[in-house]
Amino acid sequence: MNNLSFVSIYQQSGLEFTQEVEDAMVEYMAADKKEREAKKMGSAHLPYNLEMFELTEQQVDERFKEYRKTRGYKTVQDDE
Repeated sequence: MNNLSFVSIYQQSGLEFTQEVEDAMVEYMAADKKEREAKKMGSAHLPYNLEMFELTEQQVDERFKEYRKTRGYKTVQDDE
């Protein structure tokens, strides 16, 4: 992690950039990255789901089967 910009901001603000501050930033950034990646992948963290659109996983799998196959995505049938 490049802390140079964080250190500079803290120094310009008259604040001390401690190991505790750095650890908290690293932890936050790791959690934020995981959350952004999960949202990109259609994780359950999203505020909507298939049921809201009266769809089942099987319907989505069937409709997008070729798309998923060419891109290596798993389907419900793959898990059965």
